Amino acid sequence: MTKLKIAPYTNLHGADLYGADLHGADLHGANLRGAKNIPAYIIANTTICAEGALTVYKNTLDGIVTLHIPAAAARSNATGRKCRAEFALVLETPQHKPAQSKHNPAFLYREGETVRPDTWCADRWQECAGGIHFYLTRYEAENN
Repeated sequence: MTKLKIAPYTNLHGADLYGADLHGADLHGANLRGAKNIPAYIIANTTICAEGALTVYKNTLDGIVTLHIPAAAARSNATGRKCRAEFALVLETPQHKPAQSKHNPAFLYREGETVRPDTWCADRWQECAGGIHFYLTRYEAENN
């Protein structure tokens, strides 16, 4: 097995990781899109979106929105803390008014409504692909 020294934000796009020893590697922000033979322990150690229903937070142009990710919604994260979901229920918005997405101001979050992105990308290694983007903690949403 080959011991690799991986720096944060390394581009491993399309790499074949067969036999690579990534124990202790800092993969924060690493681009693993299209990588092959990613060891199971890397997938387990970088998956932060739990199964089941989640209450999560999104930073919008109008402030922090609280979302409910139902158990049935697909969700993912790459190697960082930003996550994506296939759909979400809007629980609370700032001042209980519609909140605009930072990415697309025409996309609104309204309390009580289910929001769905124009596209959903099931490839977890594409961090900024289609999906409702969120963080697991309010602190992260406020600071990203």
